[in-house]
Amino acid sequence: MDYHPLRAIRLSRKMSQEALALELGVKKDAVSKWETFKVRLAVEKARQICGILNCTMMELLGEAAPFNEVGSLTPEEQAHVLILRELAEEERRAVFTLAHASAKPRRKGHRKAG
Repeated sequence: MDYHPLRAIRLSRKMSQEALALELGVKKDAVSKWETFKVRLAVEKARQICGILNCTMMELLGEAAPFNEVGSLTPEEQAHVLILRELAEEERRAVFTLAHASAKPRRKGHRKAG
C-alpha cells in the first residue's frame, strides 16, 4: 500500500495518529484517511501539520527532490504550489494562462504606459 509522506514524517517524529489528531482538533480517522490517500489534505490542515511536525510543505507533499534540482522554493512558493493543487482543473488552467500572459517578454519598441 502507498502512504502519504505525512505518515513517514509523523513516524520519524515518533508521533501517533492520535496525538497528531489531538493537536489538529480532528479525529484519528482523519489522519488515517490522509495517510492512505482516501481524503485529500486541505491547505489549512497542511499548514498546521507543517507547524506541528516541523517540516516544509514540499516535504509534506513528498516532492522536495524534483524542486531541489532547480533550486529550493521559499515557504511562500511552497504554499502557492499547494494552493494550486487544491484548485479544480479549470481554475488551474486560468491561473496558468494569466501567469503565462503576464510573463511574456515585451517586444522591442513597446513601452509600458504610465
